[in-house]
Amino acid sequence: MQFVADILKTYQKRLTNLTHRNKSLLLLSLSQRNFLDLHQLDFLNNKPSFSIIENLIKGTSKTFLCPQIDSRDKFANQASPILKNIQRTDRFIQEENGAKNLFVGYPIVEGKLLNDTLVRAPLLFFPVELALENNQWYLKMRENESMSFNKTFLLAYNFFNKIKFEEEFLDQDFEDEHWTKARKDSRLFRTELYKYLENNNLELNFNTENFTDTLQYFTKQSKSEFELFHQTGKLKLQTQAVLGIFPQADSYLAPDYEFLLNEASPLPLSVSSQTTTLPLLGSATTHRAEQVFPYPLDASQEKALQAVKNGQSIVVQGPPGTGKSQLICNLVADSIANGKFWLFARKRRLWT
Repeated sequence: MQFVADILKTYQKRLTNLTHRNKSLLLLSLSQRNFLDLHQLDFLNNKPSFSIIENLIKGTSKTFLCPQIDSRDKFANQASPILKNIQRTDRFIQEENGAKNLFVGYPIVEGKLLNDTLVRAPLLFFPVELALENNQWYLKMRENESMSFNKTFLLAYNFFNKIKFEEEFLDQDFEDEHWTKARKDSRLFRTELYKYLENNNLELNFNTENFTDTLQYFTKQSKSEFELFHQTGKLKLQTQAVLGIFPQADSYLAPDYEFLLNEASPLPLSVSSQTTTLPLLGSATTHRAEQVFPYPLDASQEKALQAVKNGQSIVVQGPPGTGKSQLICNLVADSIANGKFWLFARKRRLWT
């Protein structure tokens, strides 16, 4: 089973888009539909903006951000609509393909890789969700998820700088005893993080600003200016933090890989053998076939699967969450197990 898990991890990495189009690798400006500079919330909760980062490092489950409306504070009134836009976008993406892409990214890595690939991306991701309660905005840590490295950046560094990272480093979730102790103090955590990166051949320019308890504004930059300002192979950390939608893979298959890898058994399959009679070009052929269904079936899904196996053409429709993707996955797995091939065509729904 471990062999299967290794294969899944390999193919999961191949879903990652390592071009400048991936906002998890190159973020030059902040769209108000998808992103918010956390320093924009400075003292809107009567605390400096870095207090939000401190709470995330400590693992605080809920952090107050700002009021939804405050007639006395124009800055809160400017931030609130952006938070609403981000929350709406996050919910839409989850309904469309099940992906949870809302993170706080901190600190920000800036520079060029050895092949001149531009990088302006978070080093760490904190999985979060936005909640509006009693006319106040809160940031909540997502349940059963942990702080992690930005794998898009690490994979780009790995590929373009020809540095091989250990799997343990790529999958670090900062939940072991050592990191749990370090996370109680944000400065201690940053010190330990610096040592950890150095020991794992990730060369980033830390400076004294990275150990101050302040955030800087995330300023808009043009691509041409960014290219001129940074040198090849030089990467430095900026004390900036961004809340927003950071896609971890440019594929609808990404959540399915996460599901399979998070299961207790890396690839849980329900396999049974039976003798089946299927029509083939007007004749009946009896053969022994394996039924391979990775996902549970209800009666309607089982009926649809049998119809397809009997050579019928069908249309399956339903709202999000009713099991359409499960049905397709079961059908594909069963067909491939019996020596058949697939050609996929999916119409991507656009939203503006």
